[in-house]
Amino acid sequence: MRRRILIVDDNKGLLESLIELLERQGFMPEPADDLGLARKLYSRQRPDLVLLDCDVRGCDGLELFDDFRREPPATPVIVMTARDDSRTSTRCRQLGADSLLNKPFSMDELIDEIRRILLTRTLLLSGPTHPFKLLVHRRTELFIEKRREPNDPGHKPE
Repeated sequence: MRRRILIVDDNKGLLESLIELLERQGFMPEPADDLGLARKLYSRQRPDLVLLDCDVRGCDGLELFDDFRREPPATPVIVMTARDDSRTSTRCRQLGADSLLNKPFSMDELIDEIRRILLTRTLLLSGPTHPFKLLVHRRTELFIEKRREPNDPGHKPE
């Protein structure tokens, strides 16, 4: 099954490059060069992931986060930005961005992030019987057991 990726960016050259790259990688890109079209494409059929530019035709692209996070499970979002300031990265983290890529970024880095996020989402949604999730669960139990308080009778000094 091909994964649908909504690309929200008003830079025509970058948009065309991303469409071509994603198609070559087996994804199904859906481009939107303004926020209205992005909302329409998103509501028509929720994508598996969103690539979102911070600045789209003079508007704040981050205002779309409410749309993307409204219904569970939340759609993963990778924010792409030319802004290189801590305020933007802090805001993206607060909104729940899955990743933040500063422009210019390498296409390999983008594909790696997309694959990482989609794999993580698949593992989290697959339920408790997935071997990876069980391994993480066991590691958490081991970690909790090792962190006993000094007053705890089972505590062993390191």
